[in-house]
Amino acid sequence: MKEIKFLQTGDIHLETAFTGQDISLEMARRRRNELKESFSRIIKVAEEEKVDVLLITGDLFDYRFSTKPIIRFMQRKLFKIPHIKVFITPGDSDPALNDSYYRTFSWPRNVHIFLKENWEYVDLPYFNLRIHGLGWNQWEIKNPMLRDLKIEPGKRINLVMLHGDTFGCLGESVSLPISESDLRECKADYVALGHIHQNHRVPSRGKIIANYAGSPEPLDFSEPGDHGVLVGTLGKKGVNLKLVPISKRKYVNNKVKITSRMGLEEVCSCIRNSVKKEDRLNHFYRIKITGEKDDSLNLSSEEVQEILKDDFFYLEVQDYTNPDYDLEAVIRENLHTAPGIFTLKMKDEIDREKGREREVINKAMYYGLDTLLGKKVALR
Repeated sequence: MKEIKFLQTGDIHLETAFTGQDISLEMARRRRNELKESFSRIIKVAEEEKVDVLLITGDLFDYRFSTKPIIRFMQRKLFKIPHIKVFITPGDSDPALNDSYYRTFSWPRNVHIFLKENWEYVDLPYFNLRIHGLGWNQWEIKNPMLRDLKIEPGKRINLVMLHGDTFGCLGESVSLPISESDLRECKADYVALGHIHQNHRVPSRGKIIANYAGSPEPLDFSEPGDHGVLVGTLGKKGVNLKLVPISKRKYVNNKVKITSRMGLEEVCSCIRNSVKKEDRLNHFYRIKITGEKDDSLNLSSEEVQEILKDDFFYLEVQDYTNPDYDLEAVIRENLHTAPGIFTLKMKDEIDREKGREREVINKAMYYGLDTLLGKKVALR
């Protein structure tokens, strides 16, 4: 039986404003251009992989900031692949409202956008394939819409496209909640999902039934790791998928441990040497400084960033160090006063805990000591 070869992507967020991030207007403009480059690479991969269909599972662009030039840009790129069928399900950032470019713009003939309020499908008889889709036409969807999809059993391959939330709880999520049982019971051969920006598979009894491709270009530090598009083959016996990395940048969270013997230049050198030059000149880095520091150092995250600004494409430094307190001396010298009693009790609590709880209590101890000893309290 014939298989269908497809490329799955989504959550590209063309023209997003990058608000809420500590980046300059020029950096935001540069990143928007890089998202356009990402879309161009998607089209190129679709051609190189000789896929039959291109699936875009929502949040192709940002409705609030979209412009005619960006839509024309996409139109030009899509005109270059007339032999590839393109299917788009609008998502929560690009809902097909009445004045949406999904409705008001002339899209290429090979593009089908799912615009109806309920489920619809398109048949591709040559591949014995039926593609089911449901797009957003409002800002919030609380109903588990996948439960309304009825798929007729048979030899036809059924592929479902949907932009929704498999991590939210029914009754709480406003991003079209989807449960794993809904996915299993919908009787699709494969469900192409959008909304989650990390590549994530939803398995069932060892068989892939659904997958998020993730965002092809990461957008902030909550999206670490490799990003790209999914290229797969689908038949009645199942789906085979591979992630094709295409992102230009990565968002990397690192830790650098220092000692109280280090001065400012040594700290900066330690941060610089923790990352390969090629990587730090191309990616976004958030580095947490841990360990202990000398109180006289007056370590400033802003000063470290300024010193290293030419060594990194983007650097954000966070100070998670503890002051170099001699805890035994604090207890011994303040045995019958608040600092000593507090430190002794907190050390006992720390010894009893593990993992994250231990880390939180340890941090609380140093906050408390800073206060009791009249030191400046700095957030860690």
